[in-house]
Amino acid sequence: MRLTIMFMVAALMHINASVFAQKITINKTKTSLISILKEVRKQTGYNFVITDDQIEQSKRVTLKISQGEIQEVLSELFKTQPLTYKIDNKTIIIIDKDNTIDEGNYPNPASVKIRGIVVDEKNDPLPGMTIKHKESGNSVSTNAQGEYQIGIPEASGTLVFSFVGYKMQEVAINKKAILDIFMKPEIGKLDEIVVVGYGTQSILNISGAISRVSAKDVAMSPSAHLGAGLAGRIPGVVINARGGEPGAEQVEIFIRGKSTTGDSNPLYVIDGIVRDYAGFSYLNPNEIESISVLKDASAAIYGSRAANGVILITTKRGDQGKPSITFDYNHGLSQQMRIPESADAYTFATMANLEQRIKGLPEPYTAQDLELYKNGGDPLNHPNTSWADLIFKDWSTQKKADVSISGGGKDTRYFISAGYLDANSPFIKGFTYNKQYSFRSNLDFNVTDDFKVSLDLSGRKRDLENSRFDWAHIYLGVPLENAIYPNGLIGPGRGGNNAVLMARDPNYGYTNTQNNTFFGTATADYKVPFLEGFTLQGSYAYDNDEHYIKNWSGITYYYLLNKETGVYEQKQNAVTASPNLGVNSPRMNTLTTNFKVSYQTTISEKHVVDAFVGYEQSSTQAYNLSAGRSMYVTGTLEELFAGSANKIYQYNDGSSAKTGRDNYFGRAQYSYNDRYNIQFQFRYDGSQNFPPGNRYGFFPGVSGNWNIAKEQFMQHLNILDYLKIRASYGELGNDKVGAYQYLTSYTYGDNYVFNGITSQGLVQTGASNPNITWEVAKTTDIGLEFGLLKGLLNAEIDWFKTTRSNVLAVRNASVPDYTGLTLPNENIGRVQNKGIEASLSHTYHIGDKFKYMVSGNFTYAKNTVQFQDEVPGTVAWQKAEGKPLGSPVLYEVTGVFNDEAEVAATPHRDGSGPGDLIVRDVNNDGIINSLDMVRQKYGVFPEIVYGLNFRFGYKAFELFLGFQGQAHAISPRFNPYPYDPVGWGNFPTFLSQDVWSPENPNGSKPKPGLSSALQATGTTYNWENASFLKLKTAEFSYNLPVSILAKAGLKRARIYLSGSNLFFVKDHFRNVNIDPEQTNSGWGYSQNRLLNMGASITF
Repeated sequence: MRLTIMFMVAALMHINASVFAQKITINKTKTSLISILKEVRKQTGYNFVITDDQIEQSKRVTLKISQGEIQEVLSELFKTQPLTYKIDNKTIIIIDKDNTIDEGNYPNPASVKIRGIVVDEKNDPLPGMTIKHKESGNSVSTNAQGEYQIGIPEASGTLVFSFVGYKMQEVAINKKAILDIFMKPEIGKLDEIVVVGYGTQSILNISGAISRVSAKDVAMSPSAHLGAGLAGRIPGVVINARGGEPGAEQVEIFIRGKSTTGDSNPLYVIDGIVRDYAGFSYLNPNEIESISVLKDASAAIYGSRAANGVILITTKRGDQGKPSITFDYNHGLSQQMRIPESADAYTFATMANLEQRIKGLPEPYTAQDLELYKNGGDPLNHPNTSWADLIFKDWSTQKKADVSISGGGKDTRYFISAGYLDANSPFIKGFTYNKQYSFRSNLDFNVTDDFKVSLDLSGRKRDLENSRFDWAHIYLGVPLENAIYPNGLIGPGRGGNNAVLMARDPNYGYTNTQNNTFFGTATADYKVPFLEGFTLQGSYAYDNDEHYIKNWSGITYYYLLNKETGVYEQKQNAVTASPNLGVNSPRMNTLTTNFKVSYQTTISEKHVVDAFVGYEQSSTQAYNLSAGRSMYVTGTLEELFAGSANKIYQYNDGSSAKTGRDNYFGRAQYSYNDRYNIQFQFRYDGSQNFPPGNRYGFFPGVSGNWNIAKEQFMQHLNILDYLKIRASYGELGNDKVGAYQYLTSYTYGDNYVFNGITSQGLVQTGASNPNITWEVAKTTDIGLEFGLLKGLLNAEIDWFKTTRSNVLAVRNASVPDYTGLTLPNENIGRVQNKGIEASLSHTYHIGDKFKYMVSGNFTYAKNTVQFQDEVPGTVAWQKAEGKPLGSPVLYEVTGVFNDEAEVAATPHRDGSGPGDLIVRDVNNDGIINSLDMVRQKYGVFPEIVYGLNFRFGYKAFELFLGFQGQAHAISPRFNPYPYDPVGWGNFPTFLSQDVWSPENPNGSKPKPGLSSALQATGTTYNWENASFLKLKTAEFSYNLPVSILAKAGLKRARIYLSGSNLFFVKDHFRNVNIDPEQTNSGWGYSQNRLLNMGASITF
């Protein structure tokens, strides 16, 4: 059966979603079905699939409709026909009302029958699909239920499944009687629609540097923190997870690096409304449809808050069709990726002996002591305590469950979901936890043919409990002390602060945070019927965020063994003299209103104009109440009323703030024949953060592209899929500073007594800056995109440069401390950020069973301080100018002194002797002092980040491997306290390996017992190259076959094993067992390694 395609390619590749919602007017009498279909196609842009047989059996129709919807027209059109239809995306498939299986066309004998069902990517049947036996030429089509039965000479050879808009599949029969087939849509790269600021655009016409992440990729990572799971996936986006404790992951996200001394966080926009980082961080990945990242002038439409880039998150919406219910559940095991390795008891005692011997003092531990510490023969008097092993679980659990329902009819569509997350304590017998509950309801209504409204509601409740944990007492904790005595009693720990008690007993101290967040947005869209091409759009959003934070410290005890009496004496911990409670309740709400007028038209089928202007206003109110009491009689009532009634032991406080923004924005785009595109966008932004007369700024952006592959002279290059050059320039702002700094601020304090009455005093807290204004980033981007060999190779390369002026910073360096002034932010800095980014992908299929994809992305973003407030007279090698933001100033260590002769012959720090660090005399004056410290080439923020992703598929199995890497960064590797076992406590095992001693004068490690003045902190010895490559994400999945799904009444079912932060391939911190992304010397919870098993089922 020959398939006739009435219309399969749109007249223009730039098809806005509004084109497919156009009204249809038809006035035809006794006209053929095919003629009316052509007219519908002409007015709407919908594609049709119809066979020759269906055209012949169709009846003539009389149809008179004015300004009708597509569904209304089709229902009337097919009312008397022996045919019906199915809408699949933007294609209308004509099918027979008779659902019997096609008898087929058999030019050769058919002694063997093969049957099956053909479905699309949503598991919906595909009617009208052509199935052909490659060897015999016999062919059939599927019926309305997607069923087929084909006769062939013998059970061998290959069946070819083909359907317009879907990838052709060739399937070997191999004596199978049943072959059920999944068909995948043939979506070319140039057909993609990308979310941009205040709208969408065809990727063909995008002229800015915009990266995209699909729903599938977003949901790939099992991480509880959305941002952490995206590391290494998005070109131009630098993501570092500085911690991993559940609910306190400390994830940093920068777009094209860090470009300001102030707040460098990007702007987050969720479903068109600006929302904060927390709103993004804990979004449910299964609710997200796509993420777009605006990295250049494309962000100019967000004006004064766009200089750090913009991240757009679009959540899922319902489609027309039967209800689809999806349930996801996964169960994970997590552990710290790395825990710093501290010295054991034998090593600690050995280094303590060495320290005292070097100082000429008696060694505190005998050879017998050392042996007992080593063999564990006397756990009471010679313990070997590993504080980390007693505190951290090998594995803790994480559970996630999500359920969603989506669907709709002609006038109503819906997506409703709910989610649950439970991550339990990483501590042995711990009480901490992180629980989260979320919901989302996205509803769309066609009120009339021209008027549509949407209502989006979402909320999240977080219940988080953290311990009042002091990491110093783990890693400085002496291994010679009993954390837990053999009889089970708690030991003293370091100075009476037992880290085991901190992790296990909430009375030592905890913080409980209850956070309730609500987002609500109502949107209206009206197509003006009497003004063709004009659309009015408006939205109203209300966001509310409430916290209830409870800080409790109770009474805890430890025991101290009196070795003379053998009695364990109970001691009270000194952390608090009596129970005390502090409560803090911050609240914030934001109202955002938005109105937009859009116009779109196509002239002579080649010229497309798409433009809009809009107005937006937002206001934010914040409130905070706090109170506390101490001297509780009992620790069993952890409530304010139970504290002391004496006002001396009470406090309360409160505050409120209000700010707002007011702006106008717009965009105009012109496209000629999908070949040349130019775009201008702007925002005229006003912020109450700045003084009257200086509140408004104009932020323009212009961009354009040339689709070279569309040129006639390129048509002979068959290997070329597309080739595009684009360029952009824009001016963006940053106003992320505290409000009202243009005013002199005061606070109550310094009370005074007048006539025997205590009166409140008023104290100035800050100097004003009446000239404060935005930071301005002038950004340029030039990009090249191309695709080769029908998707085999796709690439995107960008060069960018941003100069940030008016950088907001405090003039603390040049204004002496003795002035006592609390200074405001001033526009005194200038930073340049430039570099390149590239992404490359290769996809290939081997037959119909095996496929693979390899992709990579690379970003080099070098920021350079061009001006920064510095102490007058700063020497050249210490200046921040010319170096990256945040690069530390350090002594440069060149080795360890071997003997007194080398010390005498070499400039050294006062008090240095054999075994101390050699510091470079930078200015060659023979003296080592602060003038010899050097500003380093790199800082903790990496200049280079990259990702490598591999995806392999075989039949229903799929394997994904995602690698993350960084380079050109440094990070501290040792704790900030002196390497002094006797005076301070424990130390990294690494420092005891090849340590200097009188017996080992060529040792590479400094001697123990370093004083504060001679310690490694503040030197390059304490900092290490923080480059790494690690397997960030992995997933192995299996999709159940159609035959099983059909029997179970399911649309889709998938089971999977996944993991994140699995292992480092290469790094420089493994010798101290610290995560190189941490910037706290390992004194904190590192990123989690997560192993996960789950299933996703759709009904």
